Amino acid sequence: MPKRDPDHMNAQRERIILAAIACIARKGVEGSSMADIWKEAGLSAGALYVHFKNKDDLIGQCLRFQLAPEQEPPTSWGALKARMLDFNPKLGLDATTVTRARINLRAGCMGPGQLHETMKRLLDEQIADLARWIDEIARSGAIDLQMSAHQTAKAICAHVDGMLWFALARDQTLDDALPEISAGLDRFVTLD
Repeated sequence: MPKRDPDHMNAQRERIILAAIACIARKGVEGSSMADIWKEAGLSAGALYVHFKNKDDLIGQCLRFQLAPEQEPPTSWGALKARMLDFNPKLGLDATTVTRARINLRAGCMGPGQLHETMKRLLDEQIADLARWIDEIARSGAIDLQMSAHQTAKAICAHVDGMLWFALARDQTLDDALPEISAGLDRFVTLD
């Protein structure tokens, strides 16, 4: 068997993850089959299974892809809000597709099992990072907290996800929803 180029393999893996995200945005986690995903990716079933053991493994990677922390922590309230509200197209997927997948991935991981445990761990990491950033911004004097940084982080995540769901359920564009979400974020802190 010929040796596979690592760049090609990474690109193929990312292509499969993006195809899975697109399928999940349209059909949800349960409604998206492995066949749907490999067809969306334009690859064979064999290519899909070179990268992922099974559907749970692939969905777990989609969760990691969606929740992966960024490199530089935000150092101001404005920068933190900008990060929370960044729904620009990612790697060829439009913002609505990314947002629908985000909501469907979270909903698809509510029941017990491996995906639930993966989601729980990733959310805990996301909340811990967000709480640390909020605490650092508060210590700089830019904001005052009305509750602990950890509680604020959880409330912010719930607000953003809830408002995104509400916007999508009402066929509101993300551009129209973002000012409402942004104004809501400012209610969790006192701006100095």
